[in-house]
Formats: sequence, C-alpha cells, structure tokens
Amino acid sequence: MYALDLASGKLIWQVRAGEHPLSAVTGSVAVYQNKVIVPLTSFELVSAQDPNFPCCSSSGEVVALNAENGSFIWRHRVIKESAKIQGQKSNGQPFYGPSGGIVWCSPSIDAKRGLVYIGTGENYTNPATTTSDAIQTLDLKTGKLIWTYQATFMRPMRTTSTPCTLMRMKILP
Repeated sequence: MYALDLASGKLIWQVRAGEHPLSAVTGSVAVYQNKVIVPLTSFELVSAQDPNFPCCSSSGEVVALNAENGSFIWRHRVIKESAKIQGQKSNGQPFYGPSGGIVWCSPSIDAKRGLVYIGTGENYTNPATTTSDAIQTLDLKTGKLIWTYQATFMRPMRTTSTPCTLMRMKILP
C-alpha cells in the first residue's frame, strides 16, 4: 500500500498489508475516519499450477491502516487457524489446508452501525471452513468478527479448475 501527496506525487508512506508472500489487493480500499480498510486476496492459485508448489497456505484478510502514517490498527483473518499439511500430491509434494477464503472485493462501511461488510471467496483446499463463500461483518474500530453468513456450504475449490464464477444472475423479462 502506498500513500501519496496529491499535489506533489511524493511518497508519504508505504507498507506491505498482507502477511502471506503471495497476498495481493484486487479490490478498492475504503477510507473512513482516518482508516484505510484494505481487502486482501492471494495469487497462490497461480503458483499452484506448478506441481512442485506446496499449495496452499494463505487466508483472505482485511486490514485497517492509519491513513496518516500507514501503521496497522487491526487485522482480520478470514480463516483463523494456520494451514497444516493435509496430505501429499501424486508427486509426493505436500498440500496444506485450510486455505483461501480470499477477499476479492471492496469492503463496505456502515458508518451508522460502525461496521465493515466483506465478501469472502472459496476455500482453496480442504478442509473447508465455515467462513469461505460468505458475507462477514466486522467491527470498524477493532476488526472483530460480528457475524458471518456462509452462502455456499463447505465448497473447496479444485486448484485445477478454471476461475470460478462468483455470481450468476438470471434476468427475467
């Protein structure tokens, strides 16, 4: 993450928001009351196309940064537990889980209630979790999980599949 002076383009601060080495930002940040709310995903599935890559250990995250200096205010991990070896691939390489629950989209701020709403993606590997494919609400001040609603129960993504469709809509005449 970078903060720039609008007039001069000068760098004010920079910080790596994600803990995982393959974490990334694909959604827009939300800025509210001196907080920069950052959604974090992972490009781990790209690396998983290499059969020697030890897939997968990342978790989706949302972090709140201080807008003035980039310091961390809070961090929310979609999957609380760390990934552990779950088995071996056919080539003998380990695979890990649980993983995934990435946050692709921009967070929404509910200023009246002091909440942040996020959508989470699929689990990359087993075991599946109850926080993937979900809508979650976080406390804006602390990042504490208030509630979660899992829209698709226990559906890990196969790493050999094509990118998933996040939503299908049928428009009626």
